[in-house]
Amino acid sequence: MVKANKLTQLQATRLKEPGLHGDGAGLWLKVTEGGSKSWILRYAFNGRERWTGLGPYPEVSLADARDKAMAWRRQVRQGIDPMQVKHQAAAVARAEQAKPSRSTVAPSATSNHTARAGRTQSTPTSGRTRCKPTQLPSSARWMSR
Repeated sequence: MVKANKLTQLQATRLKEPGLHGDGAGLWLKVTEGGSKSWILRYAFNGRERWTGLGPYPEVSLADARDKAMAWRRQVRQGIDPMQVKHQAAAVARAEQAKPSRSTVAPSATSNHTARAGRTQSTPTSGRTRCKPTQLPSSARWMSR
């Protein structure tokens, strides 16, 4: 049996050496050369190895990382891909943020409409005239072909 819970909170705080430091059961503390730390979980789903981030240390404590890892492993045992669940939840959250509410659309739409009511439409070529290719200087005729 794989020994889990090898790291302590004090060890996680004091780790400075870049690399992956294992806690056991697929949970790793990744320390970068810049000194930042984050929790990484390695798991296998449908015969494929997967790695996912569980959050930065110390915002996600050792106990929280172990709880998250246990929840992810529980989903894998139930035949649920936790990575897909995570992506679907993020997509739903993005869709909710992107959906404009009626209160935010109405004032800006009406104020924009009234501001433009008195102006005339301008065209991209208004105020400019076009030359025929024969009217161009001889050095610029090659551009019109």
